[in-house]
Amino acid sequence: MRLSNVLQTAGVEEEARYVAFLGLDQAQVAGDLVHFGSSIRNDSIAFPCWGKLARE
Repeated sequence: MRLSNVLQTAGVEEEARYVAFLGLDQAQVAGDLVHFGSSIRNDSIAFPCWGKLARE
């Protein structure tokens, strides 16, 4: 399954600038419980369902 299809199903709008992902992993850092995650720019994802590449 393409990431663009997953994001469309999740309801991410074309105007969104970033998409954040959080994992279930956790770690203790300086006494705080933190989750691992990352984000990517929306223009690095191809959204063929919107009829274009977001990069173009």
